[in-house]
Amino acid sequence: MIIDHIYILIVKSHPLSETLKLKLDEYFPGVPYSRWDVSGIHTHKNEGAIETSSWQILAHTHVDEVARDIANNHIDMIRDAWKKGHEYALFLEEDASWESDGSLFRNTWRSIVRYEEQTPAFFDILYLGYCNWPYLVSFMVNSALVRPVSPLLAHAYLLSRGGMKKILDAWDDDRSHSAPIHIDRFFGTLGSLRRWATHPILCHQSKNPALMTKLLDRCNLDISNKKFLQIFHLLSILVSFLLVSGAVALLFKCLSLASSFLLTKNDATAAAVKPNGGGKHGER
Repeated sequence: MIIDHIYILIVKSHPLSETLKLKLDEYFPGVPYSRWDVSGIHTHKNEGAIETSSWQILAHTHVDEVARDIANNHIDMIRDAWKKGHEYALFLEEDASWESDGSLFRNTWRSIVRYEEQTPAFFDILYLGYCNWPYLVSFMVNSALVRPVSPLLAHAYLLSRGGMKKILDAWDDDRSHSAPIHIDRFFGTLGSLRRWATHPILCHQSKNPALMTKLLDRCNLDISNKKFLQIFHLLSILVSFLLVSGAVALLFKCLSLASSFLLTKNDATAAAVKPNGGGKHGER
């Protein structure tokens, strides 16, 4: 699996972080990357009107001008990658912050590349950092990959060419986004999009997303984005383990009940069939 290009969504007036450049050179040597400059839209620190309810935040339904601008720019980057014929493209937002443990990153990435060699084009989108919501479920595939059920966040994701096509086809269909929508939530509406994620999370955000900041402020909690993603990721794996264990236990219980029912039925049938004997025989 060769990444053809790395796109970095960044506000035009912001310099590209030296730390980010160093990590890209270390983790993806030789892969070209470029800024995708946007003007940006000024808004409140916590995004959206002050009266935005906690329920709106949890439901991820509040979409302001900033969210619409971000979504349009993600689509523009994906369209550029598609037109240039890229087979794999990595999309980042400027606050993407990579795993600091180089050996952990490289070992995980090697495992993913080996899996791709055995199962070509196995994903449409591969999240390098995500947060499951509202369903905290991620099924482990191997030591480096999971299948998240409802992943959110779009600060670091890899698209295959097939994934680009599915996203662009859906976006260009007016019915699919007639109402404003967050880009990560839009990805979640595409039932045919094969969603995978890395294990562990390889990229978080240097600052919490604005809506998350607002919610944490209201709950009087101070949790870093890295810690937040790690907690939700591990919870999602735990929940999937409990679901699978419960399903297996239920299956064995059903088989046991079915077996007991059949044995009881066989015993009842055998008891109903009395042997021929005990009667008088006629004399010769």
